[in-house]
Amino acid sequence: MAVEDLKKSIAGGVVAPLYFFYGDNAPFIEEAIRLVAATLFPAGAAELDVRHLDAQSQGPGDILQAVRTISFFARKKLVIVRQAHHLKQPQWDVLAPYLKKPADSCCLIFILLLDEKDKKDKGRIEALKKFAPAFAFQNPKGDKQIALFVKSRLAHYGKTISPEALAYCGAILGENAQAISGEVEKLALYCGERTKVEAADVDEVLCGGGRGTIFNLVDAVGQGRLEPSLELLGGILAAGVHPLVVLKMIARQFRLIGTARLMLDQGENATRIGQRLRLPEFVVRGVIQQAKSWPAERLGMVFEEIFQANYLSKSSRAEGHIVLERLLLRLPELRA
Repeated sequence: MAVEDLKKSIAGGVVAPLYFFYGDNAPFIEEAIRLVAATLFPAGAAELDVRHLDAQSQGPGDILQAVRTISFFARKKLVIVRQAHHLKQPQWDVLAPYLKKPADSCCLIFILLLDEKDKKDKGRIEALKKFAPAFAFQNPKGDKQIALFVKSRLAHYGKTISPEALAYCGAILGENAQAISGEVEKLALYCGERTKVEAADVDEVLCGGGRGTIFNLVDAVGQGRLEPSLELLGGILAAGVHPLVVLKMIARQFRLIGTARLMLDQGENATRIGQRLRLPEFVVRGVIQQAKSWPAERLGMVFEEIFQANYLSKSSRAEGHIVLERLLLRLPELRA
């Protein structure tokens, strides 16, 4: 089931007596637990009404004792069993009678590190679903999911983020939700009273600043200015930015240029292009100017070069900075 389904049911005040939370996205799992607790205990939870168990050291007997203990101050008590993927089948068999008919006086949550894409784990998840809803909390995969995760975490701090900064985060950050949450917290603290995170903030906090930003670089590349491109590249790499991050941002810039070039050829105006790109007006103006200088038939060759650079970088057949330098030297030739 989708996590949104869980949030909707809890928002309506409905808390089931049994849940299975699985996946590697620890921040979202903890958020879900907080939502359950806030619904069960609007005035705050008493210490005796919440039990935390660890299945690595505590077995079925401890779990059953915890759920059958009478709640002292609330109508329901909350029992959270972490590391439940360590429970063996005989232990689940002991728990099965309770799982088939859980007590309404308790909300029991099992947390399991399982991956539904793994065949063995999927079988275990399907078996658990026979007892109660199972909700997946997986780490974000790919730039788009990472960006959405960043946006949602910033909202917790009362922050929004510009489209450029969000794209930058999607390219820079890895796919570990816990690590991303830590980086987002740094961004929020760095911005202080400001409510909007900009690209310059991301560059300073996550990449340590450097001589010029990636956005300066991709603009120079899009404009076909070779010498500034190489100079900016050197500064950015020296600041510790990974070559693949730079390559991702160059690819993104040419996707924008390609979209603008296509729309220009179709007779669309700047307003329509801006609506399609969903970027600030000043950024759209720059992209349109760059698109006008790139022949449509050459852009396909540009993407071939970028694809080849990406392959070489990931296959370790050449060092990342050398691959990028070669790419920057090649692109002006295609623009001419």
